[in-house]
Amino acid sequence: MERTEGECFGCPAYKVFINTDGKIIFVGIKNVEKKGVFEGKINNFQLQELIKEFENINYLQLSDKYIRGENCPNTFSDSPYARTFFSTKNDTKSIFHHLGCEGSEDLEKLKAIEDKIDNVSNTKQWVK
Repeated sequence: MERTEGECFGCPAYKVFINTDGKIIFVGIKNVEKKGVFEGKINNFQLQELIKEFENINYLQLSDKYIRGENCPNTFSDSPYARTFFSTKNDTKSIFHHLGCEGSEDLEKLKAIEDKIDNVSNTKQWVK
């Protein structure tokens, strides 16, 4: 699993990777408390719960992009973007999401999984 966030004026830019063994790799890029590469770990229960969350929202069936003019009923400017990535034995999916997009059930699901990745991997310890 992967989550990337960044690029708007003053917004945090970072990547977080969660491997199948629960290892977390955080890469702080810009406007974060900790720049560089940092590691953490989640337990198997947390990892399985996160995988279930991806499955519960049918992540693999969501659109590939949620940007102005494409799957985005309402747009607010100068918002960062997020990219999530999820892989199973049989499928791989990446979604690009302008965080200023709102107004649909799919966007609520996508925002929830983005937040869940941050919460489980405790990115706040590096982003602040």
